[in-house]
Amino acid sequence: KILLAAALVVVFAFSCFILYNDYRQREAVRTDTENYLGEIGTLTASNIQSWLEGRMHLVEGLASQLALLDQPDEANIARQLEQPVFSRNFASVYL
Repeated sequence: KILLAAALVVVFAFSCFILYNDYRQREAVRTDTENYLGEIGTLTASNIQSWLEGRMHLVEGLASQLALLDQPDEANIARQLEQPVFSRNFASVYL
């Protein structure tokens, strides 16, 4: 009976250790995943912000060029819009 009791105590101790270790590993994985996803979210938001700022600078540059035109008729405006920098950056994204 003593051997059975000792075996049960050892099994209980190992079971508690296994459960505790599993809990700690689960928490570590959850924390690492949350940190990783937070970093990815921040990086993605930063990249989108940079992309949008680049597009806004292009539009502002175009607006400045159009404001400086002596004769803002359709031909001059079309010539400005047909510049390669604008067609490359806007045609594939917005059309």
